[in-house]
Amino acid sequence: VHGVCGAWGLLAPALLGREYLADGQEAETKVGAQVAAIAAIAAWSTFLSFFTFNLINYCGLGTATKLEQRRGMDSKFGARKAVLTYDRTDAAALSRWWRLALGRWKSGSRDVFLETDNILSLDREVDITRSADAVVVLVTPEVWWRVSCVAQVTTAIESGGIDVYLIIPENQECDLAGLAGQVQSRIPDAQLDDLGVLGITADMIEGAYSSLPNLRQFRLSTRGGKSPTVQALDIAQDIGLDIEVP
Repeated sequence: VHGVCGAWGLLAPALLGREYLADGQEAETKVGAQVAAIAAIAAWSTFLSFFTFNLINYCGLGTATKLEQRRGMDSKFGARKAVLTYDRTDAAALSRWWRLALGRWKSGSRDVFLETDNILSLDREVDITRSADAVVVLVTPEVWWRVSCVAQVTTAIESGGIDVYLIIPENQECDLAGLAGQVQSRIPDAQLDDLGVLGITADMIEGAYSSLPNLRQFRLSTRGGKSPTVQALDIAQDIGLDIEVP
């Protein structure tokens, strides 16, 4: 817009002048000079822009970070730092407690998303996962077969940029290495169809679950030692949640 309009502003007086321009020269003799001016201005602007933007880029100021690009440039107005996924049958109370424990510190609970905070569709939960920094799984035997957990964990691992952490209660044992082989038999075809609409295939789920043993794990003690609230804070800070402690 600026280039074309500016060029026309230089050419118009020479092309449309009836008799004389302000300096007394005939209009026809000014066209060459105006074209030369356009070329000079374009060359100077190109050189100056090339130098300025390369300097900005060299200083690391010209591009949003990979995290900002993934979460969206407006992420600071509402993106969650972590998605907490769990099985409502086995760990509903534990998940709420963990979130409330973080809420004792400023900015804690609002940085952690629970899908039960609002009634959301599966595709909306996947969108929230894509904008998060981490997915935290409260490990119980059935959590891996909840469609929300499947979608969130697979989306995070497939992205390559969203960390996944496992919080395992001390009395809970889970054969992480064997989960990938159970995908086809444990996830109903109807749920696989729903996931397929979101671009999540059985092969992607199996690939994501095969990497579960390599993910970082935290043991959550329910007796002795540190209080559960202190453990929640320690884990959150270790994961990298922006928890502010007074």
